[in-house]
Amino acid sequence: MDSYIELDGEKERNGEKLDFLTPGFIFDMKVTQEKLVLTKYSGETLQFKRSTKMLDEVEYPAISVSDKKALNSTSWRLEKIQAFTGEHRSFDQGEHVIYSFGSDGVFVIKNATAVEDNTFERFLKPRTLSYSYRYDFALENREILYINDLGGYRILFTNDELRLVQNDGYLLTFTKA
Repeated sequence: MDSYIELDGEKERNGEKLDFLTPGFIFDMKVTQEKLVLTKYSGETLQFKRSTKMLDEVEYPAISVSDKKALNSTSWRLEKIQAFTGEHRSFDQGEHVIYSFGSDGVFVIKNATAVEDNTFERFLKPRTLSYSYRYDFALENREILYINDLGGYRILFTNDELRLVQNDGYLLTFTKA
């Protein structure tokens, strides 16, 4: 809904409000021929320039269809977790943590034998989560694998090895189970 303010006896359009339910932001919205300007109550302003390309013409680095199929056509055995601090955990032959990516967006962590580890517990805890592919414009500027509660990762395949790499975060190394 438009709102108006009165300046020197004349009404001027103040603009529409744009309300995002999640994460709960409300912006004053101004649209011109060339740009969109969103302003928070705090004064922070976000500006978007009109693109000359149609949305379907814009291309971003994406995860290949073959890599997506390879990811969810196999179960993956966790071999090693490494944090950006250099701290790491390797799994011996007696410890088995299996990651399975279903084609329906369901992700399952099965930990039958691995010892709990407080530092890397969230990667070892048996549970069912969801995953999706999305574009990360903030850090990666490309499509990434996003696992709810575990974050976003680049996918790297080398022979029979899978690596999930988080920007300034964790590196998870897997082999086919």
